Amino acid sequence: MASQAPASTSFETGFRPKQNIPEENKDWEWARRNVDWCISMSPIYWKNYDNKLYDRYNGIRKDEDYDYITKTYGVAFPAGKIKHVPLIKPLLNVLEGEYEQRPLNFTVKSEDTDAVNEKLDKMSNQLLDNILDIIRDKNIVISSELDRLEKYYKENFQTSREISAHHALKYYINKHHLERKFKDNWVDRMITGKEYYQVVVNRIGEDPIYKDIRPGNLYYANNNEKWVRDCDWAVYPQRMSPTKILDTYGERMQETDRAAVEGWIDQYYRDSYKLNSYQDADRIIEDTEDWNSYHAALNGMITVYYVEFKSIRKVTLLENPNPYGLPDAPFVKYIPENKLNTVKGARKNNLRERYVEDLWQGIRIGDDMYVDLGRVKYARRSYSAPSKVYLSFNGPTFTGKVKPYSLVKETEDLQDLYDILHFHKENLIAISGTRGMVMDVSQIPDFDVGDFEENLKRWMYYKKLGIAWIDRSQEGADKSFNQFSTYDDTLGAGLQAILAMIQHLEDLAGRIIGVNRQRMGAISQREGKGTTEHALVQSALSTEPIFAEHSEFIRQALEDILSACKVAWKNGYTSAYTSDQYLQQIFTFEPDTADSDFGVYVTNLESDKRSIDELKAFSYQLVQQGMMEFDDLMPLFRKSNLKDIEKQVSLGMQRKKAEMAEKQSQVESLQMQLQQAKTQAEISKIQAEIQKTYNEAQTLVQKAQTEKQKMINDDQNDKTKLALDAQRVSLEAAEVSAARQDSNNRIQQKREVKNE
Repeated sequence: MASQAPASTSFETGFRPKQNIPEENKDWEWARRNVDWCISMSPIYWKNYDNKLYDRYNGIRKDEDYDYITKTYGVAFPAGKIKHVPLIKPLLNVLEGEYEQRPLNFTVKSEDTDAVNEKLDKMSNQLLDNILDIIRDKNIVISSELDRLEKYYKENFQTSREISAHHALKYYINKHHLERKFKDNWVDRMITGKEYYQVVVNRIGEDPIYKDIRPGNLYYANNNEKWVRDCDWAVYPQRMSPTKILDTYGERMQETDRAAVEGWIDQYYRDSYKLNSYQDADRIIEDTEDWNSYHAALNGMITVYYVEFKSIRKVTLLENPNPYGLPDAPFVKYIPENKLNTVKGARKNNLRERYVEDLWQGIRIGDDMYVDLGRVKYARRSYSAPSKVYLSFNGPTFTGKVKPYSLVKETEDLQDLYDILHFHKENLIAISGTRGMVMDVSQIPDFDVGDFEENLKRWMYYKKLGIAWIDRSQEGADKSFNQFSTYDDTLGAGLQAILAMIQHLEDLAGRIIGVNRQRMGAISQREGKGTTEHALVQSALSTEPIFAEHSEFIRQALEDILSACKVAWKNGYTSAYTSDQYLQQIFTFEPDTADSDFGVYVTNLESDKRSIDELKAFSYQLVQQGMMEFDDLMPLFRKSNLKDIEKQVSLGMQRKKAEMAEKQSQVESLQMQLQQAKTQAEISKIQAEIQKTYNEAQTLVQKAQTEKQKMINDDQNDKTKLALDAQRVSLEAAEVSAARQDSNNRIQQKREVKNE
């Protein structure tokens, strides 16, 4: 920090102070002169121009600018004054509503060479281990697993530093409501075509501060740079009350300056703006410029300029050859200027001069009070290019071929014409009447009903019946031919022409902004589904470039916030946040994370939103078809990242496939068991049949043996019987022979007896 000195009132703003000077010469006075020069170079007209655009957006205008219409020849129309009928704001509200529906999706990748090489080494080692595990497992299909690994390492692989940086951004977005601030930046872009912010590190260990800045309040150098942070200087003026000034800078102000500010408090409250009537209050409230003057006077508002500028610093490096034989990696040592003559080996050929950018700041209060003049303590630098420093302010500069495109500016003439047409429409309705006829009062007949009013009522009665009586015989009546003209005070075709012109302006404004009537929900019955969808797609394509430019702005903001976190949390940081799944996520920002450069890639395209909607609808169909479980469908409605939704759907389908495969395996096992049971039953049946056949064979054998034995027995019996029969026959023969012999003997005896 440069040493303080009494404030100087001499403003040398013609030329910028020299920057390439010794560091000891960059004192308090040098810093003050730089601050004054930057303020003098600020294009103050930007503020007035942008304020008019905000007034247009809010419908604020001066009535006297339209006196040439509302007071023709000094006479006011019945409608009085032109009222503001929003034409542009409803169209911008559609874009604002669509922006609210776009999720803030991003991923963080390392970009510096050292981190990328480290990531490559970790990826190679882990990939080799995964491939070896696949080869060892004989139950895995190698081709499908290799495809899965390839997709994982290309899309999802992150180092611990990248994961830590991603969680840090998530934490910061949730804690500091960054999406709401980005939405305010989006409204600024629609109104003015510009958007700015500031990222500041106040203390080590605290969160960086993100502040959205209204366009018109930030001025910067025209260096043909695309982003403000790369410009040479920036000035941010703010209106602050004396009390706020003392509260913010009082402890760092000089005693005389602090006493002067305390005196302002008494002065402004004593001599504040006085109102003499209610009409003065109404005029001040309706008049933007008068209201700003009144507000500043009433509160004692003072302009405070916050200034940042870059200054170069020459450094001397001593290069010595690498003793390990690496010609592209010499040993480099920084040599201070006051020690060039004392360092050994500091030859002229070995010395190299380089220039480093330093960031300086200063705050000017009013015209002659200065605070915090000096070098910025916690400046942001790139790890890959440490000699380059960034301003804390950032946003597109539009100093190249692309200029700010303000939707309000491009349609402000249409808004004026739209309000004028509504003014004429209101007047036309106010002065409109009916059709009628011109009647000479002297020719109204006397119906003998009393006074003239009753006579006129009787005439109107007959006229309504279709007869308009006249009496030219009365004294003073016109004796000329009876010919009365008619008139028509109805709206007629004038109102139709005005309404057609109003419709034309609405269509023209929608075409310029890119929001057609279909996108506004105005769909006629004659339009088919294909025509409507085509109109919606064309409208989305016409506004997508604006969203894309804002996405680039968000990318820059997230990178600056992450860069500031590396400075503020260089000693490490541990905290927690709630994820989009309403789960507590604890993370640790390691100190070595600050040694890397990170790139943030934002994806919140309209195509992603359509893909998310289609994927959710397709997931519901998968649940109906039994390809996913309902429990896998519910987390999708809390996710807004297309990659997360794809991953959730893929995991759900994989789980369902695994479950179906397990069930299929169970079915196959049951079928095999059934087949085995069926085979066993068939074997048992065959065995039973064999046993039966065997039994039958045994029975047959036994029967055969029985029959054989029977036959043997029968044969034996037959033989025995034959033998017995033979014996019997023999006996019988013997008996017969004996009987015959006996008979013969008896006969012989009888003969003998007879003979005797």
